[in-house]
Amino acid sequence: MTLHLASPCQPGDRVAIVAPSSPFLFERLQAGCELLRSWGLEPVYDPGILDKWGYLAGTDESRVGILHKAFADPSIKAIVCARGGSGASRLLEHIDWELLRKNPKRFCGFSDIT
Repeated sequence: MTLHLASPCQPGDRVAIVAPSSPFLFERLQAGCELLRSWGLEPVYDPGILDKWGYLAGTDESRVGILHKAFADPSIKAIVCARGGSGASRLLEHIDWELLRKNPKRFCGFSDIT
């Protein structure tokens, strides 16, 4: 097996915010985006991350679709999860692992994301 390492982020790089688990407060998203901007990065997100479906930030299909879109986009250099939560484990059987392998990116999260 070959290890694929993503290159470090540089000023001006685009960073995708995704929500593979629980919903979150929009104000916290704004604060996180401001922090990324202060580091010289360009935060971007699909409006679907603001969805709520029960205790989740959207349906499983929507959340995994947004995650796949972020990995497939060559302009995205890193992916940051908006928050953790048990909903992430629901996506494991739906992840296109080959897509992730072919598009290595820095991936940050906490709690069940890890």
